[in-house]
Amino acid sequence: MSALRILLIEDNADDAELIALALEDAGLDHELCRVELRHELDAALQRDDWSIVVCDSRLPGYTGAEALTWVRERMPGLPFLFCTGGAPVDDPVLANAIDRSQGWVSKDRLAQLPSALRAALQG
Repeated sequence: MSALRILLIEDNADDAELIALALEDAGLDHELCRVELRHELDAALQRDDWSIVVCDSRLPGYTGAEALTWVRERMPGLPFLFCTGGAPVDDPVLANAIDRSQGWVSKDRLAQLPSALRAALQG
């Protein structure tokens, strides 16, 4: 199997590094491409070789829920997983978006990210 192509939508460089380390520690064969701003996301979505999207809930100028909508409009079948700090049930809009995605992982429990990615990819 070829490396997973992961589109990471994350505005915090430290969090992105921790996510990358969690994937490396798990031995997951992957390529990670981080975007932050909406125009960077739009440009990344011009490619059609992504395996999965991993997205934060709060981004500069837009939300993770909006990012999910934009990704679904362009690539309806692309798995989408939230990776957030805090409890998503505190935000009804985010909770609804998570229900429409392949789920979420807490940034406080990044060791769970590789198994969540595998589950999301299996449908």
